[in-house]
Amino acid sequence: MMKNRKLSRAISDLGWRSLRTMLEVKSVMYGRDFRVIDRWIPTSQTGSGCGFRGGKKELNMR
Repeated sequence: MMKNRKLSRAISDLGWRSLRTMLEVKSVMYGRDFRVIDRWIPTSQTGSGCGFRGGKKELNMR
């Protein structure tokens, strides 16, 4: 994201809350799911389809 300075600055100026609100509105417009998850949920350890927890992964696998 830092390579594209215009995008980086726009996101920074807009603020994360405004970005989240805009994504929620767009997801409703296009009939998509938008889910907000807790920041401490180990999503890199959970399967996206079935939810299987395979345990700790090495850093190069995450």
